[in-house]
Amino acid sequence: MARKTKIEALITRQNILNAALEIFSSKGFTSTSLSDISTLAKVTRGAIYWHFENKDDILHEIFCDFEMMKSEHIKPFHIMLNTNPFIALKEALIKTLDIIYHDKKQAMIMSLIFFDRELAYRNDAIKNIRKNILFNDGDIESALIKCKESGVYQENFDIQKNATMIRIFVIGIIEYWLAEPDKFNLSKDGEKAVLRFLETAPII
Repeated sequence: MARKTKIEALITRQNILNAALEIFSSKGFTSTSLSDISTLAKVTRGAIYWHFENKDDILHEIFCDFEMMKSEHIKPFHIMLNTNPFIALKEALIKTLDIIYHDKKQAMIMSLIFFDRELAYRNDAIKNIRKNILFNDGDIESALIKCKESGVYQENFDIQKNATMIRIFVIGIIEYWLAEPDKFNLSKDGEKAVLRFLETAPII
């Protein structure tokens, strides 16, 4: 019986997080009330306070879940980094776009990060996630250094500038798709765009 109660509590907690994310991404964090969340999650406000201190605590847990998901999907990148850094980088970028396209939860988190400007200015967690949205800090640079060492790129290849360009390019694709999802397929068209960019972009 205790185990069942614990499972039910975990389910309730996750329902609250899912409902909060859905409303945050569509209505905005500041405009969302706990009553909005409780209504969508079909729980009482007391149930929300049982699991979370306040709205900021809910947001914090959403971002913790995001970081865990990101850590899982970049594991293959770290495994492959030393043996084939170019393939590791390419596949990680493509996989990122594919996950956002197919995973509604990831897409909602991206919408919250990119479009809730008021929240971005007041929340350090969002600032950090925006900076390292694709990988952990320094991962892209590490891949490009290894690519340069293995002869994929020339000696005059600027690591930092090109790492910045990759971030701008891929984040731009994600943000444009979130704003205009019917314009293109983020997974299929995004893959083609990544391949073309990495293989034909001029060296900075």
